[in-house]
Amino acid sequence: YEPEQFSAAYQPLYNLQTGAFSGVEVLSRWNSPELGTVPPDEFIALAEARGLINLHSARMFALIERDVLSWCSWEKGFKPILAVNVSVQQIDDEAFKALILTLNNKVKAANWQLELEVIESQLMTLSDTVIEQFTQWRELGIRIAIDDFGTGYSCLAYLHSLPIDKLKIDRQFLQTQTQSRKEDQIIYAILSMANALGIEVLAEGIETPEQFERLRQLGCQTGQGYGLARPQPWHQRLMAPLKDL
Repeated sequence: YEPEQFSAAYQPLYNLQTGAFSGVEVLSRWNSPELGTVPPDEFIALAEARGLINLHSARMFALIERDVLSWCSWEKGFKPILAVNVSVQQIDDEAFKALILTLNNKVKAANWQLELEVIESQLMTLSDTVIEQFTQWRELGIRIAIDDFGTGYSCLAYLHSLPIDKLKIDRQFLQTQTQSRKEDQIIYAILSMANALGIEVLAEGIETPEQFERLRQLGCQTGQGYGLARPQPWHQRLMAPLKDL
C-alpha cells in the first residue's frame, strides 16, 4: 500500500429545493503507476480482501483533515455534511472505531457533521452488534446513510428497525434523460416512505436540468451528480450554491 498514490475528491451535495450547498461526499481515487486510474469499486474490494481497508481509511481521514476541516466559517446553526463511505466489514473493528471517534471529534470542532455511508446490499448482513454500533455513533452526533438505495433487498419492516438518517436513491432511477412515469412512482414511493419514517432522501446521479427539476417537483430534499458538480480536489468554490456555479 503506497499512500501517496491515493487522493481524495469531493463531490458537493445540494438542497434541491433552494440550491444551497449542504455538504460533500469524500471519494477515494487511486492513480497507480502500473494500472493507471483504478475505480474505487475495484480497489476498495481489494483493500478489504488484503486487510488494508483501515489503512486506506486512515489515509482518507488524514486528507480530509488537511483539506476540508480547515474551513469552519458557517452561518449560525448551519453544519454541512461530510459524507464518508465505510464497509460493514470495518464497523466491528476496534481500530476503525477509534479512527471514527477521532475523525468525528475533529469534524465537530470544525462545525461539520460526519455522515457514514453503507451500501444497501450490505444491509441484510448487519449483525445486532453492528446495529448497536450505529446507535452509539448516532448518540455522538454521527449520521448514518444507506447508499445505492433501491437496488438491494431491504424491506420496510427492516428499514424501520435501523438507526439511519438518510437514504440515497440509486442513480439507476435517473438513467433516462427524463424519468418515466414508473420511475417517478418509485421515487415518490421512496420519498413518502422516508418522510413517514423521518428519514432524509438524497438522489444520486443527477446529470441534466430535467432530472433536477423533476426531482425538485417530486419533493426530493437533496441531491448530487455530474450535472450539478463533479468530484474534484478541495477548494472553497465547492461550497458555493448552485446559482453561483
